[in-house]
Amino acid sequence: MWRIGLWYEACITANPLLTKSITTAVIAGLGDILGQRIDGSWSTHRFLLMLLTGAVFTGPWLHRWYSVLFRLVPGTTNSAVLR
Repeated sequence: MWRIGLWYEACITANPLLTKSITTAVIAGLGDILGQRIDGSWSTHRFLLMLLTGAVFTGPWLHRWYSVLFRLVPGTTNSAVLR
């Protein structure tokens, strides 16, 4: 498990936007699979739409949003953020 963390850290350092987009797509896709299993139905179209939305919209948008937040909020410790 530790190696996966090191590999992910290397990927996010080398290419943060692509890594975050892929990660978001995987999380959105897995969440949709779980939701559809709970619902008792399956739609490949819905699943692919969730993957695409995570990769193309949500991942890049959150990458930019957190870049803005890190510039606006000085420091990243809990106490600095709460000030």
